[in-house]
Amino acid sequence: VAMALFILVHFFLLLTGMAAFLLSVFSIFNHSKAFHEFYHRMSMQHSYYPKVSVLAPVRGFDGKFEENIMSLLRQDYPKGRWEVLFIVDNDDSKTEIEVKKIVKNVRAKNARIVHSVPLLTCSGKNAAMIAGVKHAEYDVIAGYDSDARVGGKWLASLVGPLEDKSVGVTTGYRFYLPS
Repeated sequence: VAMALFILVHFFLLLTGMAAFLLSVFSIFNHSKAFHEFYHRMSMQHSYYPKVSVLAPVRGFDGKFEENIMSLLRQDYPKGRWEVLFIVDNDDSKTEIEVKKIVKNVRAKNARIVHSVPLLTCSGKNAAMIAGVKHAEYDVIAGYDSDARVGGKWLASLVGPLEDKSVGVTTGYRFYLPS
């Protein structure tokens, strides 16, 4: 009797553990599916395209640099409604040459180089963003990191919520995918 009770209790614990595991897997899948559906809806429905200055501080580059910059320059956003300011340090000629080469290859007419100088009051990236804002042509400012590869609807998805006048700032999330 004791042995049967022992087996029954362990069997019950095993079933409870399996149920908790399956519930967790289902919950993760369900939330992931809901997130992807939401992201898909947000990235596909756009009718609001404000004029945007994208600030892209660049310093040095790695093996994925060109692909990342090209992903930014190939945004599905109306021509004449956005610009990209690549902000480089005054003493970083290698990066400037690389950016100019990529811009030329993509034939991006909406991209230009801005030089940044170090400021004693903030970091290099902040100094670059300040230089970018000073040279921005448009009132809507978007920030971009050159180590990120963005989808074709990134900019439209980022600024789309600004159509609602009660929204003053939007942000995006970084997702890291295995290579």
